[in-house]
Amino acid sequence: MISQGIFSYYVGELAWCQSGGGDVDLLLIEGFCVRQGYLHVKGKFVFEVDNGYWISNDEGLFRTECLLEPGPDTSEVRGRYEIDCESSIRRRIHYNREYALAISDRARFLREKAQGKRIVMVPLILFCDDVSGNVSKKWNAHYNWYFQLAGLPFEYTQLDYNVHFLATSDTLSPLQIGREVLQDVVSGLEKGINAYDVMQREEILAVGGVFLIECNNPMANELAAGIDIRRGLRFCRFCEVKRDATTVDGLYGMTTTETHQRRQWGGTQEVLRHRLLVALDPRTTKAALDRNKKSTGINCNGHRHIPVEILHTLSLGLIEYLMVASIKELSDKDQKVLTVRIDALSSVGFPRRLRGNQLVRYVGSLQGKDRRAFVQVAVPVFQGLLSQKWLKAWQYLATVSVQLFSRRISDVDTYLDVLQRSLQAMMATIADINVSWLSAHAKYHTLAHVIENICEFGPAVLYMSEKFESFNKVKRNHVVHTNRHGPSVDV
Repeated sequence: MISQGIFSYYVGELAWCQSGGGDVDLLLIEGFCVRQGYLHVKGKFVFEVDNGYWISNDEGLFRTECLLEPGPDTSEVRGRYEIDCESSIRRRIHYNREYALAISDRARFLREKAQGKRIVMVPLILFCDDVSGNVSKKWNAHYNWYFQLAGLPFEYTQLDYNVHFLATSDTLSPLQIGREVLQDVVSGLEKGINAYDVMQREEILAVGGVFLIECNNPMANELAAGIDIRRGLRFCRFCEVKRDATTVDGLYGMTTTETHQRRQWGGTQEVLRHRLLVALDPRTTKAALDRNKKSTGINCNGHRHIPVEILHTLSLGLIEYLMVASIKELSDKDQKVLTVRIDALSSVGFPRRLRGNQLVRYVGSLQGKDRRAFVQVAVPVFQGLLSQKWLKAWQYLATVSVQLFSRRISDVDTYLDVLQRSLQAMMATIADINVSWLSAHAKYHTLAHVIENICEFGPAVLYMSEKFESFNKVKRNHVVHTNRHGPSVDV
């Protein structure tokens, strides 16, 4: 929503707009954006036919100064025109009445709720993780939910006061907590919350919803009502890929996303409803009932709103696999040479100095930041110690890491093209080293979906869960000094 003169314009409403040639057109507002320092309105042209308004495929982008006044009510829109690609004939696609009323009611609701106040979108990033409530090694699972404002610059996402605690429990499952959290978000932000903007010194109406959910891969599959990613046959939460290492087509399918049908949330919900009916059947065995309890789902599109998380998929996944295998490939003498080479590296440009003994001796227990630093120097330190196919794998993996940890994307098309080719080259070299890795480790296929997530959510580093993970220690230290009866309230 923006205010222009004495009028207010809302997304989903019609407005009269004057184009550059002086013509006055009717526009269905789809959003607002900033171009070259000026606020612009974008939408689709609307024209009147047969006592009703029809939406065309032609889109327009104008400066907001071109808006003249609000147009007629959106409920008068009858449908849209679509061009048949084969015959190039324009045909009418009728909207049903429920759809038209939904557009109209949403725009009317925001206008009545705002009462002239500026509307601010507040999309949220949710995070879910399991952490032990004990300081000792004995596991005491607590499921935590945090949130953060989406759209913050990377520097601000790393600040402690921008991460907010929501809930935790040692008795409820993450799905049970998540349903209540999402229900509060829907009932709150989607209906609008009155607030005060201290920078502009005016009252506003905050609306929004869940932008995405961050979590590691096993938790993501659980929230998306999927099977265990480590042992499942159809493990991917995005598509219908099948784990297959016996055929060429099966191995190729593990490295790409183009040949597989995408999972639909509606179909998943149908499966969940069927399992619920089975669980309610008195003839159901206890084992089947326990399996169905784990597949309850959340009221959010788990196949779309849970993107690939590069901390667990790349740093603690692909880099770890290749790092462990590379060091095991070396003899004891070569491992000592590798240690000396790492110690001799300059620490300029790294957050801390790389220690060779730590990286080589404890290669299976390193943190994500250690692996992220090592992949940048892997090619020179492994020179002469590994064969060319190993060095090529490290080279392509380093290229993928640099691209995925980029905070800004200047040219999206070029960036995605380079990333796609780098991923394909990396998969090919990994298959040349050991083809069974592609089926044994599901993260190779999961990482292939990162391109479509970047198209929808932006740079992958902006929804990396490293900052949320650092709060596990803070939460654990609070829970230790409580009576454990109400950890969510105590924290």
